[in-house]
Amino acid sequence: MDTTQLALLALLAGVVIGALLSGIVLISMRARDRLRAADSRELPEGMSEVLHGMDDPAVVVDNSFTVLAASASAAPFHLREGAALPGDDLRVLVRKMKDDATSASATLRLQRGAPPAEPRLVSVRATRISPRLTLLVLRDITERERVEQMRRDFVANTSHELKTPVGAVSLLAEAIESAADDPDQVRVFSSRLTAEANRLALLTSRIMNLSRLQSADEALRGAQRVGRRGHRLRGRRAHPAGGIR
Repeated sequence: MDTTQLALLALLAGVVIGALLSGIVLISMRARDRLRAADSRELPEGMSEVLHGMDDPAVVVDNSFTVLAASASAAPFHLREGAALPGDDLRVLVRKMKDDATSASATLRLQRGAPPAEPRLVSVRATRISPRLTLLVLRDITERERVEQMRRDFVANTSHELKTPVGAVSLLAEAIESAADDPDQVRVFSSRLTAEANRLALLTSRIMNLSRLQSADEALRGAQRVGRRGHRLRGRRAHPAGGIR
């Protein structure tokens, strides 16, 4: 093997070894970056802006249950940036999410405002952002559940009340038919039939009013959400550099 061939072989070996070393270095750097990202407490880009634009209370916490970022609506639930996550229930939910899956949800009773304010019924969802960061989103469902309970009670009571006039109308119709030859009895039964019909009309009106109130309440909540978003958008346009970290 002459000198030229040896030089070419050496050059080829150098290229192969250099490529292997470059690959090893690149893989090591990527592994290091992944480890840094996994251990980092820094929020993903844009996360703070997303939180500040949310209607629902939302926070990002680390493994020590410290709140790193919070939406403005989270403050009444004592969720503030730099503070510890209050209460054991939220911490249990975060631990459950980390142990079992990438997300978990629960319905909890959480204090809103200073005592003696009544605890609120809140739907909470925990979602993994990274091995060290968790997103908690809260939704206050107290009023919704209260209205839903009232609706269930109303429907149950009204359904029970409907049975009486419906049964009475059926019996009075049979009585009128049986007393067809007795005008006085027919008038008595007809009068009572009219009264039961009016009672049915009243119950039907109550059901229709409930339906209209529910539709109006849903429309009002939608308008309030749109109004809050518009207010925040106007605030950002007026102060484009402030209020977002």
